Amino acid sequence: MQVSSLRDAPWWFGLGFSLCLLVGALLRFSYNEVTVNATAIQADAASYVRYADNLRQHGVFSKDRGPNPQPDAYWAPGYPMFLAGLATVADATDLERYRLVLAVQVILGVLSIYFTGLIALKMMDPGWALLPPALLALSPHVVAVGQNLLTETLFGFLLLASLYQLILWLQNPRPLGHWWRGCC
Repeated sequence: MQVSSLRDAPWWFGLGFSLCLLVGALLRFSYNEVTVNATAIQADAASYVRYADNLRQHGVFSKDRGPNPQPDAYWAPGYPMFLAGLATVADATDLERYRLVLAVQVILGVLSIYFTGLIALKMMDPGWALLPPALLALSPHVVAVGQNLLTETLFGFLLLASLYQLILWLQNPRPLGHWWRGCC
């Protein structure tokens, strides 16, 4: 028996799904609190941070160091723009940039669990639909990846949010009624 929405799901699914979200959030927040990442900004993360800093300071998408960086296109702009936006918020609110990015990535990780559950509920019986969000909530690799400044957390969230919006549109295709869903 597939369910059309979370409201139509049995009470025990809502309870199990809430437990998945709670456990996923606790694992991610606690992992970020107890893990000391001595080399958080290295390799790819260093490039993303450099791009974000150049965007903020010079208005140029570049990996160059120096006073006049030259534009380049070695990396995709999404994650550096995400970091630049969070750096702007952190500077305006006197928050530590790295901790703000980690907190937002934890929220994106929990929202990924949420969208995974909603997608599973659209495609499976409620009993089986608890398995995908539970696996995502408990996966050690997925929990740990939120500690790093890498694209995976943002990309995974945007992919799941877009997939869910696509499923909703396929169930009720109204060309103008769901124009905002293309924003994901």
